[in-house]
Amino acid sequence: MAVRPRLLQQSTTFQAADRLIRRYARGKVHRAELKRNFALIEAAARSGFPDAEAFLAHAYDVGVVIRRNLGKALRWYRSAAKHNQPHAQAWLGYAYSVGFGVPKDLRRALRWERRAARSGDASALFNLGQAFSEGLGVRESASEAFRCWSEAALLNHAAAQCNLGKAYETGFGTKADARLAVAWYRKAARQKDPIASYNLARCYAEGIGVRVNPDRAKSWLKKAEALGFP
Repeated sequence: MAVRPRLLQQSTTFQAADRLIRRYARGKVHRAELKRNFALIEAAARSGFPDAEAFLAHAYDVGVVIRRNLGKALRWYRSAAKHNQPHAQAWLGYAYSVGFGVPKDLRRALRWERRAARSGDASALFNLGQAFSEGLGVRESASEAFRCWSEAALLNHAAAQCNLGKAYETGFGTKADARLAVAWYRKAARQKDPIASYNLARCYAEGIGVRVNPDRAKSWLKKAEALGFP
């Protein structure tokens, strides 16, 4: 069966836009190249390609190639989210949770975060963990917070790894385990998380899960300060 020309052209546009977006995510696209080929992403977004919609939203949100415009960013994030794009769903969840560009609405925030989390979005899982840990729009649950942070941490989310380390250190939602606390702090610190770097310094200074080592404590404290802690 022959493919209609319009569908063939649309498919080609989607593939080209997808390659460009993936390369951008890996830091492999220079600004000049992105600007030169940006029309591909715009065309794919207008044709309903969810990843292109999410990228266009991101571009308007932070000012990548085009001028920042929060109204247009919201429009494209909503469209991508309705098309089940996890990052867009997570972004909307965050926006509703803090009232960024939209009225603050914890119920809507949780609805979008849960949809994104079901698709394995690390940021959404982290944010859900925050909600459960503080009782924001849901009943406070240390075990649920721990579960969400664990899933996000396995997806290499640095802040979730740091929180997981703190949970193991304090026994929040799980059995306390100082060695596991240090292991997760170290994973997050290697991703340049300032709080994790400070916590790792504290562990070396106080002998939490590791032998006391003043030199390593000072080294990690310097790294934490260089990253902006406190």
